[in-house]
Amino acid sequence: MTIGVSQRTNISMDFEAASKMGRQKAGFADEMSLAQGAGSDCKEPVVLGMAFLPVGQNQSLGMTASYAAESTPENPVVQVAITFPGGVKETYDVAIKEINPENATELEMFALCNYNDALGKKEVASTFGSWHVIKNNGSNA
Repeated sequence: MTIGVSQRTNISMDFEAASKMGRQKAGFADEMSLAQGAGSDCKEPVVLGMAFLPVGQNQSLGMTASYAAESTPENPVVQVAITFPGGVKETYDVAIKEINPENATELEMFALCNYNDALGKKEVASTFGSWHVIKNNGSNA
């Protein structure tokens, strides 16, 4: 099996772990502007997180979370892209302020967890993202 890398980045998605290891990190906004190549023609969205959504016994769909084009600090919107078999991709815009965590879908919780992780508002002490910890704890319960 060969795994190819299409894009490399030096952005740490886990600021807490980086600080525990003594690495000095710039602020989130500073790192994102550097990653997007401020002033360049870079149109690729910055991926906040990725995961797999099980849909059958032997099948999972890939999910990625990134900021939507219309997202602002006052009204954050996370775009979740789900990749189906054959490379078909569907995107869903999730308004963060409209999510009720007590009654949220998996897609909404994925968006919310990745948004909070990106801001450094992790609720769990783990080197993994909040979404992965929630899913792991749920499967172990």
